[in-house]
Amino acid sequence: MLAGRNAGALEALAAPHGLEWQAVTLAQKQRLRDVVSGAAVVLNTAGPFAATARPLVDACLATGAHYLDITGEVPVVETMTGRDEEARSRGVMLMPAVGFDVVPSDCLAAHVVRRLPEATLLRFGVDVSSSLSLGSMLTSFSQADDGIPIRRDGRLMTIPPLTATHLFDFGHGPEQALAVSLCDVATAPRSTGVASVEAYMRGSLRLWAALTATRTWGPLLASPIWRTAVASQASWFAPGPSEQARQEGTAVIVVEATDARGRRACSRLRTPEVYTMTAHTAVAVVERVLGGAARPGFQTPSRVFGPDFVLGLDGVSRQDI
Repeated sequence: MLAGRNAGALEALAAPHGLEWQAVTLAQKQRLRDVVSGAAVVLNTAGPFAATARPLVDACLATGAHYLDITGEVPVVETMTGRDEEARSRGVMLMPAVGFDVVPSDCLAAHVVRRLPEATLLRFGVDVSSSLSLGSMLTSFSQADDGIPIRRDGRLMTIPPLTATHLFDFGHGPEQALAVSLCDVATAPRSTGVASVEAYMRGSLRLWAALTATRTWGPLLASPIWRTAVASQASWFAPGPSEQARQEGTAVIVVEATDARGRRACSRLRTPEVYTMTAHTAVAVVERVLGGAARPGFQTPSRVFGPDFVLGLDGVSRQDI
């Protein structure tokens, strides 16, 4: 069943597939619980998740439905870890970030730590071909003044944009990557036990420009006035990559682990384009949960489904380097 706030959009989406639908807003708490009560699992795809995750998690905990989402927002994941005990007591699984961020990277990290069990530091490198949708862009703006999250010895902290770089081999030799905000800094320690985590993206001109703007105009970009101005000009932006870009695009993830003795293990994962991969991973996780593969409490993909789960998806390959 589909659910959302816009009845017209829901009906148009549901009709071609013969799906049931229900219109409901997050402010309608009792109605939201009534809608969720008929579900075994809820997949939240509506961002920004800082606004949508909590009401839906509340509804899931109240009704016993497992909760999934496709967030890429570190604070959302961190907040959800704090509800682990509550979820366990109610027999509900909370598994945020079941899209491109973090299913493939989480599984790859678990594989790398399997190769180097005494790892003390994980570095994630990502190279993607697609551009941000308007929704993702607005979410990025909302976090623009918060800095880049990293984890040091178990403690989450932030650094200014453009202050950390690292070299990764995405398949064409070492390339510089810039520290960015990815949910792996929240999920990887719980998946692998490694207490220090950093996340990077290949340093394209587009990324340099975006991080420069964030560092220079962070408070402005994070302001409601700026977000409203950008949203009002939605026609300027593509809603996401074109169908051709999604079919032809690819992504590469590299995870590098090091231990206290300087030993190193590194593996590379190739996947379909980011938005396509998100659809594949989210559906695959839903199918696993409906099949009974759920554990109460806050969980991550590799902890529940194992490091090799992602290899069962079309277009995914892994290489130890």
